[in-house]
Amino acid sequence: MTQPNNSLRLLSDVAIADVQQDRLERAPFARSLAQSIHSLDTHDSFVFGLCGPWGSGKTSVLNLVLAELKSIGGDTSPIVVHFNPWWFSGKHQLLESFLHQLAAALQMPEKGENAGKASGLLTKLSAGLRPLSWLPYVGELAKAGSEAAGNAADFAKTMADAAKQDVHGLRNAIDEALTKFNRKILIVMDDIDRLAADEIAEIFLILKAVADFPNTVYFLSFDHDVVCSAIKEKLGVDGGIYLEKIVQLQIDVPTIGHTAIYNLFLSQLETLVGDDKITADEKQDLGNFFHDGVKQFLTTPRSAKKLLNILRFMYPPLRGEVYLPDMLAIATLFTFVPAAIAAVSSSPSCFTGTERFGDNKDALKVFHEGWLKGLSDDVRPQVDSLLRRLFSKYSWAFGGSAYATDFELIWRRQLRARSAAHFDKYFLFSVPQGAISEADWRFLVGEMVDVPRLGQQIERLIQNQGRGSVSKCKEFLERSADWAEKITPDSNRVLFATLMKYGDVLIAVKDEESTGGFIPTDNWARVQRAMMKALEHSGDIDVRQRLWSTCAAGDSGLHITCEFLDLLAAEHELLGHTPSVYPGAQPLLQKADVESSIKKVCRKIAAESGRLDVRLQDHAAFLRIAHHWYRFGSQSASKRWLRKVTKEDHVMLAAIEQASSVVRSHGTSDRVTRQSLRVDTSFLGMFLNLRQLKQHAQRLLATAKDSLTVAQIRLLSLTVDSITDDGKPCDQMDRNRLARHFASDE
Repeated sequence: MTQPNNSLRLLSDVAIADVQQDRLERAPFARSLAQSIHSLDTHDSFVFGLCGPWGSGKTSVLNLVLAELKSIGGDTSPIVVHFNPWWFSGKHQLLESFLHQLAAALQMPEKGENAGKASGLLTKLSAGLRPLSWLPYVGELAKAGSEAAGNAADFAKTMADAAKQDVHGLRNAIDEALTKFNRKILIVMDDIDRLAADEIAEIFLILKAVADFPNTVYFLSFDHDVVCSAIKEKLGVDGGIYLEKIVQLQIDVPTIGHTAIYNLFLSQLETLVGDDKITADEKQDLGNFFHDGVKQFLTTPRSAKKLLNILRFMYPPLRGEVYLPDMLAIATLFTFVPAAIAAVSSSPSCFTGTERFGDNKDALKVFHEGWLKGLSDDVRPQVDSLLRRLFSKYSWAFGGSAYATDFELIWRRQLRARSAAHFDKYFLFSVPQGAISEADWRFLVGEMVDVPRLGQQIERLIQNQGRGSVSKCKEFLERSADWAEKITPDSNRVLFATLMKYGDVLIAVKDEESTGGFIPTDNWARVQRAMMKALEHSGDIDVRQRLWSTCAAGDSGLHITCEFLDLLAAEHELLGHTPSVYPGAQPLLQKADVESSIKKVCRKIAAESGRLDVRLQDHAAFLRIAHHWYRFGSQSASKRWLRKVTKEDHVMLAAIEQASSVVRSHGTSDRVTRQSLRVDTSFLGMFLNLRQLKQHAQRLLATAKDSLTVAQIRLLSLTVDSITDDGKPCDQMDRNRLARHFASDE
């Protein structure tokens, strides 16, 4: 029976309870929110609102937040009180039930004297508030209070008991007890939007009129549109404005005189930044963003506080991971123009990076004009100003300057949102899963003290899945090249020696970009660039020569040694390399030293080919090594060795696989590249008799087909069809035809 494909199973519509069940990367969002709740340092009541339509995962996020708060642990963790108002739907007892449940949560002896005192007072307040519809601040609750009293006898008794209570005095006593309480109380209300419209309005009346106790934090979960509609229907006021007066920080579930206000905002921003070192460039960019778009939204003290609340939520978990001016601009859009955030976050390729060959400027402008039209006239100019400073590609579409690809390196170092390497952090509120954080990178640089320590970290990176790639090696190699000129010569020497030792393993890891491209970059290109940069910044030419010679003669990978030596030879136009396209560039090593290394490495390959304990033909890149051996001056020896070892079926199959490649084609109207397989029989013909190779492949297809994989059969068939009957490789036109033919079989 065919087993079900686990990757295609439907996920049940049940809220997840812990991070192990998270499949939508909501855990970092929940972790950031939990840290924000835990780190609140005010004694005032604070209300968080987690907003989203039904089915968007609010309860799952809420559960993750509570799990994260529990994991923080310690005596400072808040006391969590769950109040599910829909349990009492239709019973007109929301206020009484709420106060009783809060009182019960504080009644435990281990929570201290002040908690017990507050518990008793809350019970009395519940009874005291029930009938007192004439009190000014509970007048809004009159209808609910009188109906909850029941029949006339019950109502009369309740009135008599309540008359003995000083409601204002009780409230003051509760405030005093909770102010002295050494822990916060987190009151969780989920599924508020399940209630009837009058009950929804009643919940927010309770929060507004009665429940703003000290040291209490409310975490509400609701559909914003449903709640606003209910408030409008039952209270006759604008629901959105009403909510803003109650909920200090509303967060959507993931899919933020004028001089005095400005000074208030900037002083609080400085407090938030704290001891972080702000460079001159950051100060300038902060000022530019502030004057070009941020301050236009700060029309009231409330709007300034609203933006600061968003920044308090977004910035701390990303401290050291993002560029503060970019964070300010994006937080402004989150707060005041969420539609702009939706457009930016959903189309990163239209905003990030430099202008690439093939980018259509006119089409990009049309795209941006399209979504900008959906914004109101009063915010569109500010959004445009902020985005021009945030994203060079956006500015370019509207006539701004174009930037060379080298600027991507600068933006990556600066942690800019315009860099694709950092873009997602600004919208996930955390380092994306599988990425190397700035803290992790600083740790890796600290391990560049000797080869064993750094090598151990590389082995760990190989095992850990990266973001958009098989492993984290891709990002490590890119960062190593980017930062070579910033780290010390000693660190660069360790980095170079480690890459020489582990280079063969790194190249074998298939870390192609997950989204691909016309010519996707693999780890060999990344290793090459990182090694070139590390050697360049390891010292003067004598130091570089000693470092290279020591590594090449030692236990470095044979493949990486050959490949890197080929690069060094290219700088001096050796081994048939054409003159450099960058005339005037200073070679890393002297020509005589490179020529000497070619001879030494050639002898090293010959020695390796004769070993019995470690067979060279079992190396994952033995064909490339044989090719270098051929080019380094031992043509006959390399050909004899390769013809000998490929008599073994599995070695011949491995040689064909290593001579195969994916051919990519891209038409002017295509949105993605076409991929097809090719075996380079011209390359194999440098070493092997192609007629014999074809016969060998035909024999395997005829006699051993049952023991071959589908991929091996395809490669053997393609090899047979790529060699003529007289042992010649097919010409280029025929190979292209074959590639298209075999692509159609995929």
